[in-house]
Amino acid sequence: MRKVKDKIQILKQLDASFKKNIFTDINLDNILKKEKIEATKFYTLFPHKTKSLCCFFFENLANQAENNIKKKIRYEKSVSKRVKYLLIEFFYCLNNEKAIALYFLSFLATKPFLLKKISLHYSNKIWSLLEDKSTDFNFYTKRYILSQIFINTLIYWRGSESIEKTIDFINSQIVALGKFGYYKSRFIKVITSLYKNKSEILTKFDFLHKN
Repeated sequence: MRKVKDKIQILKQLDASFKKNIFTDINLDNILKKEKIEATKFYTLFPHKTKSLCCFFFENLANQAENNIKKKIRYEKSVSKRVKYLLIEFFYCLNNEKAIALYFLSFLATKPFLLKKISLHYSNKIWSLLEDKSTDFNFYTKRYILSQIFINTLIYWRGSESIEKTIDFINSQIVALGKFGYYKSRFIKVITSLYKNKSEILTKFDFLHKN
């Protein structure tokens, strides 16, 4: 818990550098010195510099959204509505940190694999929060679909920078969950064309079970 508070504090101290778009790994030490951030502490908390900051930023937003919406989803029986509420709250939190969010999205624009990893971990967090009992392909396809909705919405928000339009977009994307069978069959077809047996496929997704 202390580490999380320290990470949040450092993010706040770096806020001006993100907003001015001057933060880079190259000039990081100069920025740390300017903002009076202890270098040893920073590198302990964020060993991969901008990459670590970016991952924590999205993880922290997801935690904020969960805390904000927990009571609302507790008594909601519809799974799709609970997913929608969590997504919408996440993007409200994102919109409140617009300048930093835009900085990290620009960073991720050249790192598609990192973006996919962040989206899959976010998706896994949502389904775990909702106590999803799926197994085998249902487990993975639900996460794959939601992660793609998450990425689509990030791209849409970045382009529109309008939270109202983004919420409408989320509502339209959630409709895709109703077409789960279609996306599931597409996903399985693609994956099975790459791997010969089911057990080999599932090992590629084992990281979703890890903290």
